[in-house]
Amino acid sequence: MTAATPAGAAGAAAMAGTATGAAAARRTQAERRARSRDALLAAVARGLAHHGYAELSLTRVAAEAGYTRGALYHQFAGKEEVAPAVVGWVRQTCWEEVGRVLALLWPEWPRRSR
Repeated sequence: MTAATPAGAAGAAAMAGTATGAAAARRTQAERRARSRDALLAAVARGLAHHGYAELSLTRVAAEAGYTRGALYHQFAGKEEVAPAVVGWVRQTCWEEVGRVLALLWPEWPRRSR
């Protein structure tokens, strides 16, 4: 602890932030889960493009994404579940990227597209 931070103030801040800290820990867990899901879905998309559904190896996909097979199965039950998830992920990712460009070129786009 630095001399500029009194112990009482640090303790009070820690006590006041307990509920907020718990929420932040959950949010961090959710962010980590979302990041691993995105990495796995990106690897599945590449695997489907290179090998097709029949030859898609989830073990290889997990390794390519930098995760274990267990991490992949924690997120998805198997190929039957991950294939439609990757289609949705590609669609969402595409719309987010296209949306950023359209918003720059056509500021009214989000209102008109709904």
